[in-house]
Amino acid sequence: MIFVVSMGFPVSTIIYAETVSILINRHDFASTNVSLMLLPLFGGGRQVYNATLEERHEAMREDAMASFLLSTALVAILISVITFAIYILNTIALRQTMRIRGVFLRSVLSKDMSWFDSKNTLDFASKITSNLDLLKDAIGEKLVTTVVLLSGFFFHMVVCLTQGWQLTIVIGGVYTVLIIGCSIFVGKSESRLTKREIASYSVAGTIAEEVFNAIRTVVAFGGEDKECQRYAESLKSAEKSGVKKSFYSGFQSGVMWFLVFGGFGLAFYYGIHLMVLDFDLPPAERVYDVTTVLIIVLCMINGSQFVTFTIPSLETIISAEGTTVAIYDVINHRSLIDPFSEGGKKLDQFTGNIEFKNVRFQYPSRSDVKILKGISFSVKKGQTIGLVGCSGSGKSTCLQLIQRLYDPYEGEVLVDGVNIKHLNIAYLRSQIGVVGQEPVLFSTTIAENIRFGNPEATQEDIEKAAKIANCHSFIEKLPEKYDTVLGENGAQLSGGQKQRIAIARAIVRNPKILLLDEATSALDTESERVVQKALDKASEGRTTLTVSHRLSTLRSADFIIVFEQGEIVEQGTQEELMELQGHFYNLHMANQAASLCDTDDESAKEEAAAERRKRPSGRVLEEDESVAEIFEKARAMSLRPSQKEPKKGVMSRIMKLSFNEWKLMLVGCFCSIIVGSSFPISGVLYANYFAAFDTCDRATIYEIALECTLYTLLLATATGIAALIQSFAFGKAGVRLTSLLRKWSFSTVIRQEMSWFDDPKNSVGALSARLSTDCANVQGATGSRLAGILQATSSVLIGLLIGLIASWKLALIVAITIPLMLAVAVFESQYAKSSAAKEKDAMEKASSIAVEAISNIRTVASLGREKAVLDKFIESIDVASQEATKSSKFRGLAYSLNLTMNIFTYGIAFLAGGYLMAEGQMHYVKMITVIESMLYGAWMMGIVLVYAPNVSMAITSAESILNLLDRQPKIRNPQEPKDVENVTGKVSLKKVKFRYPNRPETQILRGLSLRVHQGKTVALVGPSGCGKSTCMQLLLRYYDPDEGKVEVDGVSTQDFALGRLRSHVGLVSQEPVLFDRTIAENIAYGDNSRDVPIEEIIEAAKEARIHSEFVTKLPLGYDTPLGSRGTQLSGGQKQRIAIARALVRKPKILLLDEATSALDTESEKTVQMALEKASENRTCIVIAHRLSSIRNADLICVIDRGQIAEMGTHEELLNNDGLYTKLYQASL
Repeated sequence: MIFVVSMGFPVSTIIYAETVSILINRHDFASTNVSLMLLPLFGGGRQVYNATLEERHEAMREDAMASFLLSTALVAILISVITFAIYILNTIALRQTMRIRGVFLRSVLSKDMSWFDSKNTLDFASKITSNLDLLKDAIGEKLVTTVVLLSGFFFHMVVCLTQGWQLTIVIGGVYTVLIIGCSIFVGKSESRLTKREIASYSVAGTIAEEVFNAIRTVVAFGGEDKECQRYAESLKSAEKSGVKKSFYSGFQSGVMWFLVFGGFGLAFYYGIHLMVLDFDLPPAERVYDVTTVLIIVLCMINGSQFVTFTIPSLETIISAEGTTVAIYDVINHRSLIDPFSEGGKKLDQFTGNIEFKNVRFQYPSRSDVKILKGISFSVKKGQTIGLVGCSGSGKSTCLQLIQRLYDPYEGEVLVDGVNIKHLNIAYLRSQIGVVGQEPVLFSTTIAENIRFGNPEATQEDIEKAAKIANCHSFIEKLPEKYDTVLGENGAQLSGGQKQRIAIARAIVRNPKILLLDEATSALDTESERVVQKALDKASEGRTTLTVSHRLSTLRSADFIIVFEQGEIVEQGTQEELMELQGHFYNLHMANQAASLCDTDDESAKEEAAAERRKRPSGRVLEEDESVAEIFEKARAMSLRPSQKEPKKGVMSRIMKLSFNEWKLMLVGCFCSIIVGSSFPISGVLYANYFAAFDTCDRATIYEIALECTLYTLLLATATGIAALIQSFAFGKAGVRLTSLLRKWSFSTVIRQEMSWFDDPKNSVGALSARLSTDCANVQGATGSRLAGILQATSSVLIGLLIGLIASWKLALIVAITIPLMLAVAVFESQYAKSSAAKEKDAMEKASSIAVEAISNIRTVASLGREKAVLDKFIESIDVASQEATKSSKFRGLAYSLNLTMNIFTYGIAFLAGGYLMAEGQMHYVKMITVIESMLYGAWMMGIVLVYAPNVSMAITSAESILNLLDRQPKIRNPQEPKDVENVTGKVSLKKVKFRYPNRPETQILRGLSLRVHQGKTVALVGPSGCGKSTCMQLLLRYYDPDEGKVEVDGVSTQDFALGRLRSHVGLVSQEPVLFDRTIAENIAYGDNSRDVPIEEIIEAAKEARIHSEFVTKLPLGYDTPLGSRGTQLSGGQKQRIAIARALVRKPKILLLDEATSALDTESEKTVQMALEKASENRTCIVIAHRLSSIRNADLICVIDRGQIAEMGTHEELLNNDGLYTKLYQASL
């Protein structure tokens, strides 16, 4: 089909040449001396001899009508074929791209954890969206355009050779060598630069996703400016490569246009020369006449222009080739641990016996650090064992090896006597339930989150598991109950709520092996007691391995294994290990000392309690009442709100944003007008060549031809230079604008309030995809597309002016066809815009699914949910595919109309021109002047409008960007911030009422009042979800209270500059977030206002008990990169780095949200001492479920239902025999 289309264009050239030559012949001669091929088919080209003027005029009318009918028939054929071809090939390209998206995600999900440790996958959104969108264009419409144009060039050359080889070889040979040589040189250069550009954008995408994932940490430590700077630095390489690409593209464009016009002049001159030489030959031996010269010259010129018009499509194809290399590198990489593999055994009966035989292991990305050093142990079916030891000693690594997230490099891990390498991976993991230290929930309903543990689970099974995990009651109090949609990673749930849902997810799995890695570390004491009983019950009949720093949770263990630096130093029952008085004994005694109160305190409490009137204690909440109506469905709030009408003047505002590049834009516009003007001017010169046919005097013919050729060469030089400058200027301005928009968009995003990030529409995946695609799309309206529009516009306007001067009647007739062409393009553009927006929304949703899964790949792998994630992703991209398919139906028709409209308009023009000539109202030179000056520009307009969807997409993306840039964060600096010197750290909450903005039906804080004096330590205790962490978030001004005030040193937090307020606060959160930087850089991140000296970093590390215990033992020490999210560190190691990060900040106020929950007892004791020392002369607010860690607090506040129910010192609250007493007794 494509070759049929390609052949149609030289056919149209032959129709044109035959029409012009026969009309010239009819005008100048009484007899026909022109041989024709096509016009006679439709009644034209009638041979006449010594005809009268009237007979010649009648023949002109016949020729004009035949030309029109031929053009119309050709257009009808081409429209039918092109429409069908575009639809089919776009659909194939779309399906192929969608298939590649699925294959790419499947390939990523199939990788083992060592691949994720060594590769950076945080740029996944850009790979799955913009990179593959480029591929879709490249193998679809752009490929069709390229093949049509290049094969059109080939067929034009074939026609030239059949008509006259001498002229074709001399001119066409030089053309071909220069064009191909230029294309190869530029193509290789652009391909190399594209790869660099894509690599740079990949780094930028990684940074963006990392920052969006850790936005609370970034904001808390005032890292916005540093991250903006880091993001901007990552774009510099892409910007340099883009500017260089613009130069090469401009060079190619300049050479091409010089060859088009220069070759046009030289070919015409040489053709006329050959025609004059043939005057001396008998008519039968003549090769070159007017028709032959026209066919050859026009075919060469049109063919060379076809090559020129391939440049935008070739740019896309070359760019796609560069982007897909990285994608196919991932696809072609085969993982040794593939969860999609059908290979491996499936046991007839899986019982759950586990055995480690001389297992040695080191993480592939840290091969110089030995994690396990030849350990051996066995666990029999149904046994429960505990793994204890210091943080980083290898306990969690054992659990990962059992799941086969990694393979040991020596030794074996056996299940039921079979090496797990020989078992089917999906089958193995389906028999294992896991509850991790940092529970991961997905952005779907609570029911679906629990069902992830067992896809076959019924609603009854889910509720039963939730009851066992002690989360059913709080779920039932939610407005949507189990259908409540959680935000990204359940960000608005407390740690305890999240962990209980994770436990329910493991229980509903009904596994043969249960792996518990600090499964209750985030729970309050009462919840821990209840859930621990549930876990003990769930462990019955199952092989259970428990990693825990709270030795009290291991009382029911059949035996305990003690780890020390990757080796097993003790193992046995609890009684046996206590008798040894070794490592376990020391851990146990430290645990006891940390958790038990002095006996005298207990006696005093009991006596006081007997003498006083007991206060009503109420009940210890299984879950806080304030979550009773939690989670209203998220409001629709996105970067591109669908309810808003598109903003007017979008492109004018984008141009204003690129004001810094106004010089380049101005130069580009001026050169575009020059290039556009060259088309109608060349039409005038082209028409003047025909004046040479009015005479038989050879000297006059040569004089006219030479004059026109010199002017044409001058025009070619000017156009070539202008095209080079235009392409370079617009390209450079577009690249800089794209880079600028990325920077501004990134900066705007990270300065939004937390409630904006809480909205599911603004997930990490969606934000990253928008940042990647929207900014790149805008370049489509400021780069080569804008240049093309300016060219076409200037060409049409100047052509119309020339046409009106030459013959206003014919000019008006020709002008009628131009609005028709524009109407077709506008219709298609508007439809494409609407469809593109829907397709983009669907792709953002798909991207969010994929990015969420990759970001939490360990949880996905443990749950064996790779196929479920893939199916959900494919379901989303199917929606995008359907929208794109709708668009392609109309796109094929519009594409074909735009591409063939010039043939139809030439037919109309020759029909009108022929009739006007027959009426004696115009000379053929003027007719050709009007037609060429106007329709050449119109043809250019059609070629440009072929790319109208790129401009339409650019405008859609520009609207999205402007909506973002216009959005003012609801929490921002006051107009006149108060400059409080020497902040001391006094904190007050005065009658604070608060609801989270996206769940307004739920009252979190109910008039809470609290005063913390300078340098005092206040502890907040209470059930999970009661509002403790919310108080800290209000102090950091993540949110503002609905009523009441939060004050620091008597000044409302809303009167502080945000950076100033947060600079006085240090935070250690329950789930520490580390960055893909070195250990030193992660600690230094605590104070982004300065360059932190290494001495201070080391001092903070020593205080956090991580210097000699961990960092100095690493080969690279503080220069050790942590990788994405620090996944290769134990929870305790990560938390101690986070503590060091907070300490290096030297804050006036220290917020500790379960700061020691991930530490073993010994480490907790030492770090607690460090924190107590660090708290000296600082205001310290502590949240802890281990009440022993807050015993020395100056004030303890028990929060119940969003209010302070009790407050006092440890001893005072015990004497009150209220809520605190019950919480405390539950912790014993």
